[in-house]
Amino acid sequence: MNKRIVCILLINFIFSSLFAQHRVGFFAAVSDSQDASTIKLTEDLYFSKASLLPNVNVVDYRNRIFSESDLSKYSDVTYVFYPEIQEEGTGWICTFHGFNVATKKQFSLEKKYDLYYKILMDAKTDIENFLISMEPSSESVKNSPLVQDIENISLDKITGTWKGENYIDKIMIMNGGRGFIIYESGASMNISVSIDQNHIVVRQNGRTNPAFFPDVPANIVLQNIDNAEPIVWNFELKNFSTLEGQKYTMQENSGNAEYTQIPVVWKKM
Repeated sequence: MNKRIVCILLINFIFSSLFAQHRVGFFAAVSDSQDASTIKLTEDLYFSKASLLPNVNVVDYRNRIFSESDLSKYSDVTYVFYPEIQEEGTGWICTFHGFNVATKKQFSLEKKYDLYYKILMDAKTDIENFLISMEPSSESVKNSPLVQDIENISLDKITGTWKGENYIDKIMIMNGGRGFIIYESGASMNISVSIDQNHIVVRQNGRTNPAFFPDVPANIVLQNIDNAEPIVWNFELKNFSTLEGQKYTMQENSGNAEYTQIPVVWKKM
C-alpha cells in the first residue's frame, strides 16, 4: 500500500471519528429582529450545512425554542445546538450555542458580519468548525501531524474568508472557483481558484490595478502597469485553516520591476 493511500485512509479515519454515531439536536433560531424571513432563511441555511456534514446525524427540532432547563429531556441526542441571529446596524451578529447533553458543558461562538452575504459565504465553515469544537478530541485532531499532508483536496474545503499578506484586508473564496481580494486601500481584485494536482492555484482576473503592488515604489509600478503580468498564487493546503505557498508578482530590484516568487501564508478567518 503506497504512502498516498495510507495517508488518505488515516485522514478519513480521523474525520469519521468526529461525531461518529452522535446525534445533534438542531433547535429554532433565536432573534429580536423583525426581519423574520431573513432569520428563517439563515436558520435553514445553517441546518442544511450541518446536515451535509459526514457522520453527523442532525435531528430537526426547528419547531422548538431550546431552554437550558429542558436539557435533560433530550437524552436521545448527544448535543443540542441553536443559532442566535441579531441585527447590528447594517450588519449581523450570529452566535452559535451548543450543549453536551451528558456533561451539561456549554459552548458558544460569536461571529460578526458587516454584510449579510458574508453569512452565506461562511456558513459551511462556521457550522463545521463549531460542531467540531464541541468534540472532546477536537484539539488533538486539528493539531495532528496527519492533517499536515492533506490529499484529494477540493474547492469546497477552502471556500470562505481568508486573511494573509500585508496590505490585504481579506480574501473571499466562493463556490465554483471564484472569489475576490480586498486590499486595505479599498481596491479589489477578482480571482479564479482551481486545483492542479492537489495544489491550489489562485489567479488574478481582469485588469491590473496599481494598488495590487503596495510594496513596490509607485513610480516603478506606473512605468510597468500597462504590461503588468497577472498575479498568481500556488498553494498547498497545510491543514484545514492554512494555505502556504508562493506568490508570483512584481517586485522592485535595483530600481527596476522584476517578476519573482515570494513566500506567502493565508489563514482562514
